[in-house]
Amino acid sequence: MDYSNSIEGQVTAESKLCFGAVLFLENTVRGGCRLNVMFRFGLMRQEFQISDLRHDESIYQSFDEFIEGVSY
Repeated sequence: MDYSNSIEGQVTAESKLCFGAVLFLENTVRGGCRLNVMFRFGLMRQEFQISDLRHDESIYQSFDEFIEGVSY
């Protein structure tokens, strides 16, 4: 994301996919990252393959676990 023009950020040609987000979607959403437009584009552009994902990474396994982990 490019935050140089706003705090909301903008996707640019240099933007990279967040593999933590890919794994989170794979773990929590039926259909996984293929339901997310940006990740579908990443798959189509061959930026990554589902088989490349390391499922042993420490990542939240549910929305409840995520909310508990990031709430203060």
